Amino acid sequence: MKRTILIIVAAFMSLGATRFAKAEHVHGLQCGHAASIWSSIDSASQRYAPDRAVDIEQFDLDVTPDFKNRRVAGTATFTFRPILKSLSQLRLDAHDLEISKVTADGTEIAAWQNTDRALIVTFAEPIAAGEQAKLTVTYEAEPKKGLYFRTPEMGYDPGDTHIWTQGESIEARHWFPCFDAPNEFFTSTMTCRVPEAMVVLSNGSKVSDSVDADSGLRVVKWSQDKP
Repeated sequence: MKRTILIIVAAFMSLGATRFAKAEHVHGLQCGHAASIWSSIDSASQRYAPDRAVDIEQFDLDVTPDFKNRRVAGTATFTFRPILKSLSQLRLDAHDLEISKVTADGTEIAAWQNTDRALIVTFAEPIAAGEQAKLTVTYEAEPKKGLYFRTPEMGYDPGDTHIWTQGESIEARHWFPCFDAPNEFFTSTMTCRVPEAMVVLSNGSKVSDSVDADSGLRVVKWSQDKP
């Protein structure tokens, strides 16, 4: 039996994702987006990498794609330490994400705000420089960029159903909250929950691959232990 292939390469190192998709599809997409990609970064605010208020040490992403509706649900967990000075507020890039829950370990959250461009988290007490904290964001998204579906509902052959990611230059923010700039390095894990017949590829090494008894979904986890 021909297995349906799911291709997903974590967007924090997603430049290589294009090589897994069909060449004609990728070429057309790249050409079509070229002008918009460059115009999006051709401004004074985008010519330099943004300042880093924190050092993200570990990033864990757990996602469940909905192929029929071209949506994704997930949790994103950041382990971080403030740099140089205490941190009262953390801003993450998050374009049109539907955020339902924000929790923290090692600190308390006073409030959080979800705009159409960012998630802004205010802490009850400032986190001291060098002190480790963890933030977990639960969300859903219908990505317009960054994560691309190829499904029967779009007119493609059912046997060609897959998704793939393209985070460069600043498109990761469209399908998960993040510090969407190339001057942040961290270790990471990617967990993806897909129909049982699918295959998952990501950065690093595959550490587990099993079928969840309750949902019937294949749960595949990849780990990248080098920032």
